[in-house]
Amino acid sequence: MQRLRFRFNALIATALAVLAAGVSLPATAQDATVSANDTVTLRVMSWDHVEGAVRDWPAVSGEFRVGPDGMLDLPLIAPVAAAGRTTVEIGSDVASALSEQLALSEPPDATVMLDSYRPVLVGGLVENPGQIEFTPGMTVRHAIALAGGPEQTLRRGTEAYRELVGTRGTFWLLTQDRMRLLARLGRLRAEREGLDEIPVPDGLSGPMAERLIREQAEVMDRRRARLASERAALGDQITLLENEIETLEQKLESLERQRELAQEGRDSVASLADQGLVVNNRLFDSERTLVLIENQLLDTSAAILRARLNVAAAQREADELEAMQGTDVVQEMIDAEARLNEVEQRLETTGQLIDIDGVRVTEMLEDSDASTDAADAHYRIYRADGAGVDAQLDSVLQPGDLVEMILPDPGPSQRPIDLE
Repeated sequence: MQRLRFRFNALIATALAVLAAGVSLPATAQDATVSANDTVTLRVMSWDHVEGAVRDWPAVSGEFRVGPDGMLDLPLIAPVAAAGRTTVEIGSDVASALSEQLALSEPPDATVMLDSYRPVLVGGLVENPGQIEFTPGMTVRHAIALAGGPEQTLRRGTEAYRELVGTRGTFWLLTQDRMRLLARLGRLRAEREGLDEIPVPDGLSGPMAERLIREQAEVMDRRRARLASERAALGDQITLLENEIETLEQKLESLERQRELAQEGRDSVASLADQGLVVNNRLFDSERTLVLIENQLLDTSAAILRARLNVAAAQREADELEAMQGTDVVQEMIDAEARLNEVEQRLETTGQLIDIDGVRVTEMLEDSDASTDAADAHYRIYRADGAGVDAQLDSVLQPGDLVEMILPDPGPSQRPIDLE
């Protein structure tokens, strides 16, 4: 794997230069925000200090769709503003609203995840007009590439042109996957080594890298906070049990003294009864008192034993919590490294295809005016509110946008926009 990464570094440097010129990777505030009509998954949990376990809130958890007005309707609380806000901000508002509505001593943990963005529609002179999946940072160039590139009439039969554009789009997506995996591995290594900050891994740079590291740092902080909360709860439980044991041991000492006194009283009464100086009822009362004290001694000893067993169980649970955390981190690292190896192999192959296709396309288009036709095309973006703006290939898209590739004089070859 190390040898593959070494060979891959030079390719990445060259390919990123190509992407900087033609397939850019912009990072915008839009990347981490929710839009109207997006679907999100909400999970609400809290720590039960009595049971010593995490408790789910199924009544307010599940999938929810943001309304056209940008509000998120949830059970138990008033609608929460979602459009244009990050999932972290929404989760914080949900937790605060639940805490206030239910008069909780501390807010629950509300996690919001964006399930899917609204797709982008591509129309006009493209090979495959229609919907394509939106990815944060997507530009007009990426959308056109994923829609198959310019249609056949623009390419003058040059199939290699479409292959090149499609391959560049694939390379862009794989590059994003690689950067996300590198950031995730950086966070897992920081968790395993107990670091306070995530060191930037080799091969991760640029504005997108800063955003990915920031997101992974937030994940690490949340995981550590939850682990610390569980540890504190178990520690409180052990302290309460130890205090209970101390109190029971003091009670046991008191009962021992009472039993000794009751035993002495019973022996004295028995001696007097043998001499006929007291009635047998008094002897019976003395023996009954002694039996009751001995029963209390047995009950107290059993309670001490149960409390000690509970202390051992809580300590074992705390140890298992630490061990499970370490095991989970190691397993995640194994999975992430395997995925990174796969992505880097695909990137190397795809990068070689770009180099080969680039030469072939250049040679094939030397005597053709297909590139001129493609250069004459211009692009227009229609937003969700219906506003249309002229765009360039590097213009950044938003979820739900409609992108149209047109010519100044389209002629009969331009097909209508397909919204299906």
